[in-house]
Amino acid sequence: MLSYPDSGELKKLGYPQELREGDWVYLSDGSGPVCVHTPGWYVDIPYIKVPTTPGMIEGFGLGLLLYHDPRLDEWFVGRQAKAPESSYEIDIEATGKTADQALCELWKKVKTVPLSE
Repeated sequence: MLSYPDSGELKKLGYPQELREGDWVYLSDGSGPVCVHTPGWYVDIPYIKVPTTPGMIEGFGLGLLLYHDPRLDEWFVGRQAKAPESSYEIDIEATGKTADQALCELWKKVKTVPLSE
């Protein structure tokens, strides 16, 4: 699960904040994470949604390569440069000690590097 600072940074970069039952959030004071059990409880409470691995993957829209290198005990994630049917070339990559951390780092990079043509 991502930390409060990483979750907050992704929120600033546009990570979707819509909540469903079962999602996790940090409250604006940094407490949590807290699981959303009752839809609507958060209406008047400032929160930061904790990004999930599937949520971050779906947010990219293009193909991703995500794997764990057991020799380095590190996760690697790369974004495909073009539409999936045209190439497997990676244009942006990131690493992390967990899959979530690697995806978080890729989210940060994607906001500053345009998609290759």
